[in-house]
Amino acid sequence: MSADEYTEKYMEDNPDIFPEQNLQNILNKIKKRANTYPSLQDYCIDLLVKLDKDNNGTIDFEEFTNGLRA
Repeated sequence: MSADEYTEKYMEDNPDIFPEQNLQNILNKIKKRANTYPSLQDYCIDLLVKLDKDNNGTIDFEEFTNGLRA
C-alpha cells in the first residue's frame, strides 16, 4: 500500500491511532524477538535468510511483507 506525504505524516504524528506506523514500536518488536540471539546482528541475518523463501539471495516485496506479518 502507499500513501501521500500528508497521510504518512498524519499517521506518524498519531501513533496511538496507527501503532504500525510508529518506527519505535517496530524497532521494539524486532529487538524483543532478538533477545534469544547472541546479538541483534545475528538475529537480523537469520531473519533475512528466513524471509528469502526462494533462496535467490534477495528479498522481494512479497517476501518482506509476509515476513512483517509473521
